[in-house]
Amino acid sequence: MIETFTETKELMLRIRFLVSNGYVFYTKIQSNKSKKNKLIYKFSDRYYVDATKTKRDYARRIGNANVTLIFDESEQSEMLTFWLLATDGKGIVFDLEDMHDSRKKQSRITISNDSYELLRLPRPNDKARWTWVLTQEKYDYLLNEIKLAIRHKKDKTLRQLHFKIVRIYGFSGMRKQGFALLHYMRKEWIRVRKDDFPFNESYIGYLKVAVKKKTKINDVTINK
Repeated sequence: MIETFTETKELMLRIRFLVSNGYVFYTKIQSNKSKKNKLIYKFSDRYYVDATKTKRDYARRIGNANVTLIFDESEQSEMLTFWLLATDGKGIVFDLEDMHDSRKKQSRITISNDSYELLRLPRPNDKARWTWVLTQEKYDYLLNEIKLAIRHKKDKTLRQLHFKIVRIYGFSGMRKQGFALLHYMRKEWIRVRKDDFPFNESYIGYLKVAVKKKTKINDVTINK
């Protein structure tokens, strides 16, 4: 599979899907956009990233790793970020690339300048599932920004923070964090400002997954 994404949410959805389906090893590298086709040819030749489902099923049965290639091609960035993701098994990808295990705390997948990370969280009466969360650094940064905005009466900044939080991507892990931030915002406002909380009915919606049409251009799958 070779896929290109320009929207962060769609990229996060796809990576979560792949990792939850066994593509737990990865490497992430930045390159010039002009090298995209060279990378496609290189990885297709080395790791069969363009293999069909039939070939992938056969590779899995005989104990070989399957590898997929994803490009993050945001228009706002001059650089191209790509991921090679692989399943467990035998393969030269583990000899030639610096592959990391996304299941380990020290090597989780992160995106958007390390603002989000992918991990498995337990669920009540259910097995743990993969979800995206704010990294601890990003979460602590938002907590501090909320505290400073309230204490220094920067109400415009606080409104911007509230707007950002209620529109956080609705992955289950991020929704929990978002509601915790909103709870802190309300509690801190009442404690410091001793007034009614100015944001009523603050709510973070669930993630809506739209069905995307896909077309292939030069063996690259483009989400439209």
